[in-house]
Amino acid sequence: MLLNGKKVFVGPFLRKRDRDNTPIYNVKFTNVFVKNFSTTTTEDDLKKVFSEFGQITSVVVMREGDGMSKCFGFVNFDNSQDAANAVDSLNGKNFDDKVWYVGKALKKSERGQELKAKYEQNINKNDGLILFLKNLDDTVDDEKLKELFSNFGYV
Repeated sequence: MLLNGKKVFVGPFLRKRDRDNTPIYNVKFTNVFVKNFSTTTTEDDLKKVFSEFGQITSVVVMREGDGMSKCFGFVNFDNSQDAANAVDSLNGKNFDDKVWYVGKALKKSERGQELKAKYEQNINKNDGLILFLKNLDDTVDDEKLKELFSNFGYV
């Protein structure tokens, strides 16, 4: 429905951790992040490689204060489909004996979400539990507890 001329969504409340966070790669993007290229790679080199996928609006190689390449940069396309095609085609390809990572340029918050999702996939639901123990004998120390509980997993 419209409310004050704006479309409104009404649905049941879900806590942030319970929400279905759609992968950020389903979102259209035009800015592509490229890393792990040679220190001699220039903006012109990137433009030459990426221009076969479509119209480029800007290219930048990030540099140190002394002008040395940080070996990563950004390529911005005019069209989101061209950017997606470049990512699909160039990610993991070898250039100058280096395997390039090519992906959607992420904001800091998006990168944090991605890392959190990867971390959560890699741990079991029972990992990271904290157990509270009481009434231990005074002779029981950290090493003894670690020895006792290591049979059940990583401590």
